Amino acid sequence: MVGKAPNVRVGFFFDGDEATPNMAAMLRVEDGETLLEIPLAAGITDPFTRWFRDWQPPPSLIFRDRFGTASLSGLAIRQHDSPCGSGMGRGVIEVAQLVHCGRRAPDFTEVNAVRSEIAGLPRWLEPKVFSFTRSADGKGRTTDVEFRVTSVPAATFPGVPGLSLAPHFRASHQWADGTHSMTETTQVETRFEDSRPWKEHIDVHRTLQDLVAIAFWRPCDLVVKQAMRFDDPTVTGDGDDPGEEWRDAVVPDAGRGPASGTLRPVATDRRPLFTFGDIGAAGVERWFAEYDQLGQAMWVLASSLFRTGGTVEVELLQIGTALEALGYELAARTGRVTRGRKDRSFTLVESLTLVCDSTDCNLDEVLNGDSARDWATAFNRVYKGVKHADNPLPDPNEAYQRARQGALLARLWLARHLGADRATVEERLPLHIR
Repeated sequence: MVGKAPNVRVGFFFDGDEATPNMAAMLRVEDGETLLEIPLAAGITDPFTRWFRDWQPPPSLIFRDRFGTASLSGLAIRQHDSPCGSGMGRGVIEVAQLVHCGRRAPDFTEVNAVRSEIAGLPRWLEPKVFSFTRSADGKGRTTDVEFRVTSVPAATFPGVPGLSLAPHFRASHQWADGTHSMTETTQVETRFEDSRPWKEHIDVHRTLQDLVAIAFWRPCDLVVKQAMRFDDPTVTGDGDDPGEEWRDAVVPDAGRGPASGTLRPVATDRRPLFTFGDIGAAGVERWFAEYDQLGQAMWVLASSLFRTGGTVEVELLQIGTALEALGYELAARTGRVTRGRKDRSFTLVESLTLVCDSTDCNLDEVLNGDSARDWATAFNRVYKGVKHADNPLPDPNEAYQRARQGALLARLWLARHLGADRATVEERLPLHIR
């Protein structure tokens, strides 16, 4: 690639079919999306014109300009402005995955490996990559400061094939203006011997994103950084093959949250309710193993953090839905209900009470002095006031408090279920009710 590619590029695209003529287009990577804009002339019936007419783009395209080659996959028709008379129209294709690749440009509709970063993950993982020491004189004045970063092995999970978490750091020095910085990062990597669809990779990354977000109770963005195909190695000028090559990638909708391509910092100084050190590799493996069963509760819970706008009533609806699903799952596991069979006797109050009774933790901060059933009854009253129009709308302050309490209950259950020590969780609990 010649220099850094801009967000708006003009070049040629190819679909791999020699019968398709070369055509210029504009590639836009901005505002959290990737779009290929193709001019359409009146009276022309080239293959790409028919793509828009039939709303059927090809599986992938190659885009080339002076900045290099990009593989475009996961294509969908966004817009089709038909040419009128002798004028020009426009077709817009939405691109789910963009990979900056070599000139051989293999098909990147499937990949062997994907790397991403998740906001807050370095703090949740606590790999002790970064250390800081300060020396002072007898009057407390700083005499010496030492920053040190150390490479540590990646964490792997036998129960989650292909997943590894590799602590990294970035360091930069600008001697001209005296600026020196170091940043901790953690690369989330999925790697398989056979190439696999993007979704198989992204599902693993997003499942981990949900876990970290629930631990912090903050939106933790996910951004895909790189991808790799084993049949796309680096080739030197003399033809040598030095090995695998990671390619920069843009996948706007890979994670929950805004598709901006940048990680927003996790704005909190508190420790998460539970960390990797608290649950260990076994806890992470259990999270992945049970995600299909717990997902209806946990992904709803996690997604509530990424909602923009809305009111406290919307938050209460999401958290209530998550708790109802969690209670149902626990009831199915204990035989209280049969999966797939409706049981009207298992009410929301029963569901919430079961979650409370199944949480091996001090729940005083959640129940606020009530018994589990009394709290469940109060939560149900407020929840029904939002959900059903024939019930009085609850006071917004109470709706807010019930939503906070309900979310904390689900998180406490998860922390203990994944193996976090009870005393550790209870020590951090008071800070997480606010």
